[in-house]
Amino acid sequence: MSKVIIFGGNFRNKGAEALTYSLINLLKVKRPDAEPVLLDLFPSKYGDAKKDYPFTIVNMHVRTLLRLQFGWLKLLSRPTAKSDSEKVIRHLFAEAVAFYDISGYGISSHNQQLIWTLSTIYPVFWADKRSMPVYLMPQSLGPFNYNGLKSLILRPLISRYLSIPEVIFVREPICRLYVSEFRTANVVDSPDIVLLDPETSATEIVANKTIAIIPNMQLTRFADYERVVQLFATLAEMSVKHGFGVCLMAHATGDLGLCSDIFAKLGNRPEVTLHDRDLSVAETKEILAGVAGVVTARYHGAVHALKAGKPVFVLGWAEKYKALMSLFDLGEDIFDISQNADKLEVVPNRFGRWLGSGLKRSEHIKAKLHELISKTDILKYI
Repeated sequence: MSKVIIFGGNFRNKGAEALTYSLINLLKVKRPDAEPVLLDLFPSKYGDAKKDYPFTIVNMHVRTLLRLQFGWLKLLSRPTAKSDSEKVIRHLFAEAVAFYDISGYGISSHNQQLIWTLSTIYPVFWADKRSMPVYLMPQSLGPFNYNGLKSLILRPLISRYLSIPEVIFVREPICRLYVSEFRTANVVDSPDIVLLDPETSATEIVANKTIAIIPNMQLTRFADYERVVQLFATLAEMSVKHGFGVCLMAHATGDLGLCSDIFAKLGNRPEVTLHDRDLSVAETKEILAGVAGVVTARYHGAVHALKAGKPVFVLGWAEKYKALMSLFDLGEDIFDISQNADKLEVVPNRFGRWLGSGLKRSEHIKAKLHELISKTDILKYI
């Protein structure tokens, strides 16, 4: 079988994990002879735990990536046990026949540290050096308005990075504008591949009167932590008053503490369930299949809800949230925290309206999803 590299997926974030599975499901259709290999930049699976997955996992900690890119760093840093050996990684690039980047938000001047931008770019350069076709799968790209030293370092690298792929899929319309500064050929609009996953969603469980709530630590960039905790606690209390149970769940390991604090704020109410561990994608899909609706501040929390045909109330902070909800004509069911952090008091009123009318949108969502899948042919490009 021919090995293909999947880069950008990991198990610390359910979005990144779901993108991995969805791409593999697409490749089963397009490249049935391919052996997918996840090159994980944020290692969390080691030894026998790797065997639990239907694909190969090669761990490449960022220290290892930098040692491979800059040989002189080997004089200053030791190999890390969190990575597979550098020999294994070099061998992978020597024998792989294609490279798929599912980073999601790797290249942008918005809230991105230099080291992570470089870590997204360099593996694409390695694939290009091996004459390996590269595909940038649907993700957010840009803006690229770096300043000072960052601009001097990154803009030439980004120009080269964006020139390499066979095709670049842009997930939000604004990203096409950003990318056009460097490239216009073979830039294709596409929704998130989790929405396009040919594997059906979990079987819907009828009449479970529960609201799933998926918080996000990123909101604390725009509002104080305590205000964020109180906001989600208020939405949970409102759900209970409307006769719903509530399940609190994290979509990333970094949100587990936030979920626990929201649960504590609610005083351990019997109507509220806390999932206090890292859930798998399969477990997440199973839970969402049985709820009446979803409140989420995680992008792929919204994607998973929509894929399951569930009404969703979104607390967003980036363009990707608005673009996603626009695909489903659900603009009234999103509140942008980044632009309205000083107006959080209006969220409960918006949420109250959603509890009254938004929860009736399931059939509309299913119809829009069918339409979206029908008119998107991503397979012909990969």
